[in-house]
Amino acid sequence: MPTCGDGYKWLGHEECDDANAVAGDGCHECQAATRAFVTSTTYDGNLGGLEGAAAKCQARATAAGLGGTWDVWLSTDTSAPLTRFVPNAAGYARRDGSLIANDFADLIDGSLDNLLSQTETGVSVGNSDVWTGTDPFGVATTATCNNWTSNSSLVSGEYGRSSTSTSTWSDNGTPAACNGLRRLFCFEQ
Repeated sequence: MPTCGDGYKWLGHEECDDANAVAGDGCHECQAATRAFVTSTTYDGNLGGLEGAAAKCQARATAAGLGGTWDVWLSTDTSAPLTRFVPNAAGYARRDGSLIANDFADLIDGSLDNLLSQTETGVSVGNSDVWTGTDPFGVATTATCNNWTSNSSLVSGEYGRSSTSTSTWSDNGTPAACNGLRRLFCFEQ
């Protein structure tokens, strides 16, 4: 019979079992860390709104055989990761299993524990710009390419960088024209 905490992962019943009750270590209450990646593909600021951007994350995850339900680290005037994401006490991990945050509070504390620079296939993209419209605390900024529906050079969107774990991972500080091509950060929900 499956028993959480016995050190054995029971397929179909537990995502993980590390035989302890420590939060933020990649497995908590037999729930694994939330997976995250940066897209291998780039997009201009017209993402089809928040729904279209989330669909892009889902498509990349599906193409890589990851399964699950995916959302995008992106904000609009009415939605932001701070209020939209489902917190996970097991943490948040990139494709190689390295934790980028120990739990949701750590994810939105202004910095990451490791770079979020691996794509859905596990390849590192190095220094890439990533659309976010979100500050490092999970709150919307004012630059969102008209809620991710514009690719005009006259409109701007906030972006972060995959090559840093400081606050600039989510908010570079200087919005860019929405006709540029950037990646997306995707999180399993």
